Amino acid sequence: MLENDIKNLLAKSFHDKFSLVKRRENLYQLMVPLYHEDGDMIDIFIKLSGSSIFVCDCGMTLMHLSYAFDINTKSREKILLEIIEDNGAQYEDGNILIPTEPDMLFNNVMQFSQVIAKVSSMRMLRKSNISSIFYENVNEFIFSSLSKYNPQKKYVPIAGQDEHVVDYFLTVNGRPVYLFAIMGEEKALISTIAAMTFQREKLPFMGIAISDSFEKLTTKTKKRVICAMDKLFYDYEDFEKQGMAYFERLAS
Repeated sequence: MLENDIKNLLAKSFHDKFSLVKRRENLYQLMVPLYHEDGDMIDIFIKLSGSSIFVCDCGMTLMHLSYAFDINTKSREKILLEIIEDNGAQYEDGNILIPTEPDMLFNNVMQFSQVIAKVSSMRMLRKSNISSIFYENVNEFIFSSLSKYNPQKKYVPIAGQDEHVVDYFLTVNGRPVYLFAIMGEEKALISTIAAMTFQREKLPFMGIAISDSFEKLTTKTKKRVICAMDKLFYDYEDFEKQGMAYFERLAS
């Protein structure tokens, strides 16, 4: 298929509201009025490979998304792949694509734009839904990046007091570390009561809290957490960036 053939196919549906820019051999960028929520034009490319035609983004969507939201955990990557596959597209090394036939080019371009819009909406996870994967992110980080500290999940330090549970028990240079993952007021209260109970019982431990969003807690709850814990990570991103180095300092 030649460039003029592609233009003729697109002209039947987009009329004069598009342009086709050759980027390299067998790769053309389609300039059409389809936009991300922030107003930037969606990057759409048409790639020719032998007799096959692909609508793709050449990795530009994830680059655009990375300005506000990184796909840097397995849980986020899982969500990304589900969005892509559930909407009839494919994913190859950062490139989102849909194979198409000449007579389906317009339909697949429009389908592709919807896929890109849904992938781009992942930026909203940071603002509204990040707590839904908060515990999964924490769990993944601890058992991958902090595995050398022999983490145990759902540890009960005082026999017979199952209501006072530690989310993760780690050992750093023989010293017990109790790590609490806190999402919301109720979990913050439960965690601080547990930590203060262990202190009252004179258990030798260091208490660390990871909040999904510390700023969302009430002032009273914030004070309780700060008083009960030896170390606080204000959100998952803080823990992800600083957690490994912090534990290495504890171990030194």
